[in-house]
Amino acid sequence: MALVDLLTKDAATTRRWILDVLGPYAAPGEQARVARETLAVYFSCGENAVRAAELLGVHRNTVRQRVDRFWKGRESHSSDGLQIALALRVYDDLPVES
Repeated sequence: MALVDLLTKDAATTRRWILDVLGPYAAPGEQARVARETLAVYFSCGENAVRAAELLGVHRNTVRQRVDRFWKGRESHSSDGLQIALALRVYDDLPVES
């Protein structure tokens, strides 16, 4: 929580960082929200698609497809799982304005 507090001190910089890490997944709308939720659960489960699917109430292939779609859209980007998980967590506390 202390890290989230630190990141929210400079909201403008944090918003830019979230946009950089999440790309189009930081957009408003139901499709982006579902993708963010899937990614957040996936990373909270230690990148275990089967466990994430159980928690989300969807098929494991649905989780895998959503995660794969995210990574394919971010191929030229150098974010790692920890950065993505943190950006997703901070996004919930500091919604990105488009």
